[in-house]
Amino acid sequence: MVEVTVGWIEDFATTIFVLSTMLSMGLELTIDQLVDSLKKRRLMAKSLVLNLVAVSLLAYLLVLALPLETGYTAGGFYS
Repeated sequence: MVEVTVGWIEDFATTIFVLSTMLSMGLELTIDQLVDSLKKRRLMAKSLVLNLVAVSLLAYLLVLALPLETGYTAGGFYS
């Protein structure tokens, strides 16, 4: 039996909210808009690099710069 806590409900509700918001934004696109955006390969590559490299590097630097407890750095690197 799964124990339902307030934290679990909060996490579940947040996940549902984010997924439904992303779905509603995606459904507003027409097929032509979707195809046009996928054709912009240079922009897609820059976006991926920014999201995968720059944001990760920023998070790593924040973990190193700020005196955080280990529990708060669990998603990043441990200092």
